Amino acid sequence: MRAQWAPQHVTIEELLLDYKLPQIVQCRTPVLRSKDDGPPPPVRLDMPMILADQRTVRHLLARIVVYDQKNHAFNESKDSVVIPDDYDGNFLRLHSRTTKDKSHVQSLQDIAHDDTPAFLNLSNMTSFPAARSSRDKSHLIYTAGNVFLVDEPLPETTSANAEKAASVSAGGPGLSASLGSSRLKSATSSSSGRSANGLMRCLDERGLAVMVPTNQVGEMMTIQKSAEHQAKLSVKSSEIIATEQFPLLARFAYGKKQPRLTSFSKLFTLLDSFQETSIIACTIERSSIMLLEIPLASALQFEVALNRDELLTIPRMRNALEACRKQGAELSRDIKYKYKFSHRVQETSRRMMKMKEEDMPSATMRTRLRITESYVYI
Repeated sequence: MRAQWAPQHVTIEELLLDYKLPQIVQCRTPVLRSKDDGPPPPVRLDMPMILADQRTVRHLLARIVVYDQKNHAFNESKDSVVIPDDYDGNFLRLHSRTTKDKSHVQSLQDIAHDDTPAFLNLSNMTSFPAARSSRDKSHLIYTAGNVFLVDEPLPETTSANAEKAASVSAGGPGLSASLGSSRLKSATSSSSGRSANGLMRCLDERGLAVMVPTNQVGEMMTIQKSAEHQAKLSVKSSEIIATEQFPLLARFAYGKKQPRLTSFSKLFTLLDSFQETSIIACTIERSSIMLLEIPLASALQFEVALNRDELLTIPRMRNALEACRKQGAELSRDIKYKYKFSHRVQETSRRMMKMKEEDMPSATMRTRLRITESYVYI
């Protein structure tokens, strides 16, 4: 059965004035790609798609932070994500506003002599298990980007307990229980007893107690305590939206599952918060679907299938709609990549339609030639 497409092209906002969801549509806005755009786009917008549900939510807009192996430093990338206010995960707020803000960078000796409850290492750091025997000369090297709780006590510093703690997966109970509970009271106590013989006792993200030599050279960034709950470090995205000023450097702490990002250092620069209405959709290609969210205010134009009801009797289409609604509900509450692209405005001249894609004009010329930029979330 073939789709019978309406002759006129409409935006999402125009579509919702005349049609109720779900709808089967096809994007008719030509997306432009230049020879320097790199790998193929992560989603094909020219495929038929199902518009399933509508959702309004407040987001955090964030820039992904990556580690520069050459310069041994964290930097903001060009890639952005959005974090919904109902995201089921917790974050740590660092004292620095951006990766270039060095005003709160400290040495290990500084941290050992103040009341910092936790820190993130910006440089490689050496330690050894707190429960190791005097004959054991093994040590641990932590690459940049790990979180440590300072002076976190364990019931007994035996090798059995250390092995048990080490078996906890990263971001699991060892970290989540400590970052969100009163177990932090020891880390926020006075600085006496935080270090001895040039060693500082910490708890890593696996729940393993380690001894950190404080005389090693390296940069550390301190983590904020909650203003309302002094024994708590991690906060929800909704708490950040309600209380924080931007920009702000934040670090993913833990959640039921890791964010669906291919390149992920767990660090973000939070830029702003905003409310947006979007449509949960999925593209249909043979037997597979690709989930995405399209902003209601998008300039993309679509043609609508007039025989939607007949098309949804086809098992493949019906299954795609069910999967879109079920998986789309999870997508809408997850961290999403903001995929940006350029496209031609529909009312265009023949000259621009004949323009080669590799000859992408400057921003000023794009405005004159009616080329704009849009985005979807995936």
